[in-house]
Amino acid sequence: MSRSTLAPVVLLLLPAPLAAQNLVPNPSFEQVTQCPTFASELEKAAPWTNPNAGTPELYHGCAPLSSYVSVPSNTTGGFQYARTGMGYAGLYCWRTDVADMREYAQVALSTPLQAGSCYRVRLYVNMPNDHPYACDGFGAHLSVGPVTGANG
Repeated sequence: MSRSTLAPVVLLLLPAPLAAQNLVPNPSFEQVTQCPTFASELEKAAPWTNPNAGTPELYHGCAPLSSYVSVPSNTTGGFQYARTGMGYAGLYCWRTDVADMREYAQVALSTPLQAGSCYRVRLYVNMPNDHPYACDGFGAHLSVGPVTGANG
């Protein structure tokens, strides 16, 4: 078999076992019930919620340029495009002025995970360009029930 014939055959075989489905609703914070106008309005990107006393931000391209949370220019991180579309969430994982400050965003999966199945979790993290500190333990937590202020 020639090299030019082999390449299309291999490419035709690859897509079948790689079929995937995103189980996270509103994964890029695109759909909003209202445009955010200030900090701490994550719930406007339903069904995302804030499980504790933190104040996670919803940044969105529909927010007024004069607001705290517009995209790409804003007053909390300087300048940041969304990875896809027009929205993203902002979370503090550590602050020098607030002890034990942690912010979270949570959402129920659209379909329950099945025992014995393999899943891939992928998220994108970017540090604001005007913040001097970064976190090295950012991740995802999967559980049967929601995280609450008592267990977060």
